[in-house]
Amino acid sequence: MNKKTINLFLAGAFFVGLSTPKLAFFWDKKEKKVPVGIENNLQIENPDLGVQQNIKEQVKNFTGKRAAIGTGEVVAIGDETLTIVKDEKTYTVITDSKTKFRRKFWGTSSLNEISINDLVSVVGRWQNEERTQIKAMIVRNISVQKRYGVFFGVVTSVTDSGFVIQSAQRGDQTVSVLDTTKIVDRVMSVISLSDIEVGHRVRVKGTWDNVNSTISDIVQIKDFSIPVLPSPTSTTN
Repeated sequence: MNKKTINLFLAGAFFVGLSTPKLAFFWDKKEKKVPVGIENNLQIENPDLGVQQNIKEQVKNFTGKRAAIGTGEVVAIGDETLTIVKDEKTYTVITDSKTKFRRKFWGTSSLNEISINDLVSVVGRWQNEERTQIKAMIVRNISVQKRYGVFFGVVTSVTDSGFVIQSAQRGDQTVSVLDTTKIVDRVMSVISLSDIEVGHRVRVKGTWDNVNSTISDIVQIKDFSIPVLPSPTSTTN
């Protein structure tokens, strides 16, 4: 076999190799490689989209789209979750150390401050295709707001941990007293919870839940009925 014949043979083999799919892969500079760590878990749901487009779609679905729910009602509370209902649809709200809790007027709050029946709005990201699970970035409790010096009323019942007052403008309110709550009488002398009785007129400073009609996180309680005012006496001219 002369030199010219050898060259023709090699050229023919070269072009045959290019026409073979397995060999053509190495010569196709436009071939798209799947990123390491994704190819093993990648499931091509729509082959017409191509590998890269399928990767983008799956990564986008994994990270989640922005979720927002306004004014849902809390029906259950877990250690790090809330179950809320809005428009007859149930949602699971997942919280963590990065979740920000806010009150109605954007004061700092916490998961522990949320109660059953509270109305909350949530902003976060969907965690499933059905859009029923949300990883929360912000949970705002519409039902809770700070109110100081506005809860005046008469005590209607007393318990070991607080009492109920008939307020002047907001009806019955349940007051939950903390160990740190300062309780004073009319002249600002310190008294105890046991000194407060049914019929006493009081003022309460704390956090108001306007849906459940409760006052918690109490800072101060003032009992205007203690000390008892002396009875007026008549004088004879």
